[in-house]
Amino acid sequence: MGDCRLCGQKAGFLRKVHGECRSAQEAGWNGMVVMAARAAEATSFNQRDLRLELMAVAQRSFYDGDGINAAIAEGWHRAVTASLADGILTQSE
Repeated sequence: MGDCRLCGQKAGFLRKVHGECRSAQEAGWNGMVVMAARAAEATSFNQRDLRLELMAVAQRSFYDGDGINAAIAEGWHRAVTASLADGILTQSE
């Protein structure tokens, strides 16, 4: 029997990860990316508060600091892509 590579508990015969752990990780990733994208689209945001919120989500979603940084990069990428999608860059964008 193997251990879940996310939570470290017994995963079962020929299993490397629990379904619940995988779901939590995916939901956490999506949530962190959305938070980062919203911050990128905002006229102002508190970087410290954003980082604390991302850390809280990351902790329960099996991510470390590298995962947080990757989610921030992806969120900003999505925000920039959305801003440029219509071919017009407004002053608020």
